[in-house]
Amino acid sequence: MKQEDLQSKAREELSALKIIGIDPSALGKKEKTVPPQPATAESTTVESATVETTTERIDIRSNYFKCDNDVSDILAPMQTLAEQAVYRRLYRLSYGFRKNMCQVGMGSLARACNIGSSNKTVRNAIEGLAEKKHIAILEDAGNNKAGTKYRVFLPSEVPGIQSATIVKSTVVENTVVDPTVVKNADSAMVENTTVKNTTVSQSKTNSASEGTVVESTVVESTPIKDLHSIKNTLSPDLIELFYTGIGQKKLTKTKRERGLSVLEELQKGNFSEEDIQFAIEWTLTPGNTKEKVHDFSIISHTIGQALSAREADQQAADAAQKKQARVRAAEEERKRLEGEIEDLRSELNEAELADLRKQAEKEIAQTDGMKKEFINEPLIVARENEILRRNNQ
Repeated sequence: MKQEDLQSKAREELSALKIIGIDPSALGKKEKTVPPQPATAESTTVESATVETTTERIDIRSNYFKCDNDVSDILAPMQTLAEQAVYRRLYRLSYGFRKNMCQVGMGSLARACNIGSSNKTVRNAIEGLAEKKHIAILEDAGNNKAGTKYRVFLPSEVPGIQSATIVKSTVVENTVVDPTVVKNADSAMVENTTVKNTTVSQSKTNSASEGTVVESTVVESTPIKDLHSIKNTLSPDLIELFYTGIGQKKLTKTKRERGLSVLEELQKGNFSEEDIQFAIEWTLTPGNTKEKVHDFSIISHTIGQALSAREADQQAADAAQKKQARVRAAEEERKRLEGEIEDLRSELNEAELADLRKQAEKEIAQTDGMKKEFINEPLIVARENEILRRNNQ
């Protein structure tokens, strides 16, 4: 084929390619591979969510007991771990029920304190506490299944201890007080409390000076007892205390009103709130009453027995305390006399000590009915001490 014919054919093919949309210049070229580009993700701002924590409110108004600070601050360092556990339990069983004594068995103490697999550890702890005058045994258990009766002493009652505990008319010192303004406080409705050397805490807007002395500060709006309404004189919590003790946590309106009526009658009988609370706790203690405990009105029948039992326990405790005081006084007198004798002996030389012994032996020998074989060293020393005291008078 001629050259002209080939060129003509090529032009026809190029025209045909253009007609169908193919670029003739792109034919025969390798297609460039474009590497994949990393995808760019859009940044999303996530707002921090605040999760609120809901705290369940627990009401312990009728499920706690007061404990003297000096029990931990003063007595505990003087006690072994076992003694601490036993004393705390005895304190709970006594002052936890507004009494200064309690009755409990060795086995119950061992289980409650969780110390030792036998009663030996508890017995040793009790002996240690009694020796330290932290408790006193009023009545041994013997065959009584209720156990031994103990008198539990407060730190302020233990000889040789300087306790900060003051009963009634307590002066609170160096207490940080929030400067809250009490409005419209009726002076006839509240009792005044004196707070000395009180540091007032700073508020957010105003700064208060330190060392401010605040007197006659109204702390609580505590009603006095000469008001007429029972709701202002005796706490309805006493009714809740009773029904909680028999396992009834929710009270009907009828039971509450009936309980308030009983409280009002007791108040008219000159029973204090402390008397009624003690009667409730005494009535709820198993074995104290034969009546079925199901309604608050039972307190009207048991309060006389309860207060009589409290008085008897107090008298027994006072008698035991007086007896212990006499024993301690006798022991202190014995130690004092022994100290005096030691001082007198230390002042004598060897010759004087020899003369003292001869005089003692002579006086013993002159005693009617005294046989020579009965004379021994303790008898001679006792007579020597007698001679020294006689000569020193």
